[in-house]
This record gives sequence, C-alpha cells and structure tokens, in this order.
Amino acid sequence: MEGSAETERTNGFGCYLLVLGFIIAIIMLLQTVGTRTGGSEVPAALDTQAMLKSPALRAFAVGLVFAAIAGLGIAISFLANHNRELATSPRPRIQPSVLLISFLVFLISFFVLSGIAGVFMVLAEVDPETELGALNYVILQTAVMTGAFALGLWSLAGIVRMTREDPREIGWRLIPTLQAVVYGVGGYIAALPFMLAALIVSQVVFRGIETPEHPIVRTIIESKAAYAAAAALAVIVAPIVEETFFRGMLYTALRSRLGVWWSSFISGAFFAAVHPTLPGGFLPILVLGMVLAILREKTGSLVPSMICHGANNAVALVLVRLIYPFG
Repeated sequence: MEGSAETERTNGFGCYLLVLGFIIAIIMLLQTVGTRTGGSEVPAALDTQAMLKSPALRAFAVGLVFAAIAGLGIAISFLANHNRELATSPRPRIQPSVLLISFLVFLISFFVLSGIAGVFMVLAEVDPETELGALNYVILQTAVMTGAFALGLWSLAGIVRMTREDPREIGWRLIPTLQAVVYGVGGYIAALPFMLAALIVSQVVFRGIETPEHPIVRTIIESKAAYAAAAALAVIVAPIVEETFFRGMLYTALRSRLGVWWSSFISGAFFAAVHPTLPGGFLPILVLGMVLAILREKTGSLVPSMICHGANNAVALVLVRLIYPFG
C-alpha cells in the first residue's frame, strides 16, 4: 500500500511539472512573438565609441571584472566547504503539490493581469514613449506583480489552512541581518564569473539571433521619474515576489523529490524561461537562478536570495543609466 501511495504521489508530482512546463512554453512563445512584433528599439543616436570612452562606464566595468575574479575564489571556497553539506541537507516538510498549485496560481495570475494591463494601456492611450506614459507603465507593472503576489499567497494560505502545514517551509524565515547581507552580496559576487561566462557562451551560441532588450529599458531611459519607479520595482518588489515563488515555492517543491543541484537547475531554467530577454539572456539568468536557490538552501531563508537578486537588478539599472545617460 505504501509503495502504491508513493507511486501515486510521484505521478501527481510529474503531472504538475508537465502542466507547468506547458504553461511556460506558451509564455515563451507569446513573449517571443511579442518582442519580435513589438520591436526592441532604443535610441539610435548612441555613439558607441563615445559610450566606450565614458570614464564612469569603464570604471564600473573594471570594478565588475575585479568583483568577478574575487567571486571565483568565493565560489570555489564555498563549494569546497559546503558541497557535502548541501548534498545531505534534509528535504522540506511540506507537500510539493501545495507549493506547485500556489506557484501556478501566481504564474497564471501574473500573465492574465499583464494582459489586462496591456489592454488598459491601449484603451487609455498610455504612450510609454512619453515621460508620464513611461511612469504609468512602470506603475502598472508594479501593480501586476503585487496583484499576482497577493493571489499566489492567498492560494497558499487557503491550502495550508486545510492541510495544516507550515508555510514557513518556503523560506519565509528571518536570519541575522549581517548574515543575510554577507550571503546575499557574497552570493552575487560569486555568481558574477559564471554569469559573465554564460553571457559569452550565449553570444557565441546565439550569434545572429536577435535578443531583445528588456521592455522596461525602453520606458526608463528618457524619464527620471520612470527610472526611479523602476528602481523600486527591480530592487525591492521583484526580488521579494520572485524569490517567494521561484525559490520559495517552485524550488522547495522540487527539493521534496530531487537533490539540490537538479532542483536548482530546473527551477533556474523555469525562472530564465519566463524572462523576456530570450534567447541570449537565458543562460546568465539560469546561472543566477541556481545561485539564488543555493543561497536559499544553505541559509534556510529567502532573505539572502532577495538581497542577491536585488543586487543583480541594481547593477543592471546602473549599467542602463551609464549606457543611456539622461540628456
């Protein structure tokens, strides 16, 4: 009887993953069509040579290179000291179906709300090319993300009320502030060399295939207000929301059946697949997603992952500002 029950649970887990994979495939298709038809133009007046001569940009790039070198040492040291610990860490004590259902609610809600926001922008004639329109676009994106976040958590709360399981198993636990910051910032620095290597590989593998800019870049390069709002979205809101669902729910669900490395890889792949910067952005985001999962596993908390995620987005925003300075 126990064997048949375990087989049934495994089959159910596989069905959830198949449904999730199907939804992700549809999302990837819709995003590819959207970016190809919607265009990815940024100001054509950029002088590449002048941009490369920018002292601030060059200094920032050099800083990233040195950080990546340091990060390689951090990563090697971490794996040498903690790989066995990660391999033997206990599995989560929560049913994966509980987490996968809530994750699906979040994911579907996010894209349904995104579609509603898109229709609203058309009907209200919101032009993201104008300063006010750009700000409204970022505000709408923030509302979409927080709305999906609320619906996903509402789903989780309703299910665990029936199953009497502890929702803190997803990693909603506080750890000492200094420890969280050290792991979060250190994790980002450790991720840098692997993200840069993945970016180089992507440039070679996807050479000749256009990878669009992230849609939000087009709205913030000319508007200071939109840039400030986007900074709040990218550095605070997005890390809290995405870490709660991708590392808190999806990764934890996978860990109930798989090891740390396979769980981090699969959850990282799903995380990369829903981003609108495909195909070139897939590998670097996959690497980041895996590092975020390792942080969540090592510390038992999502806070270091949120800090690492926020640091990555902050660096990206600084690069956008250095490449596309306000006129």
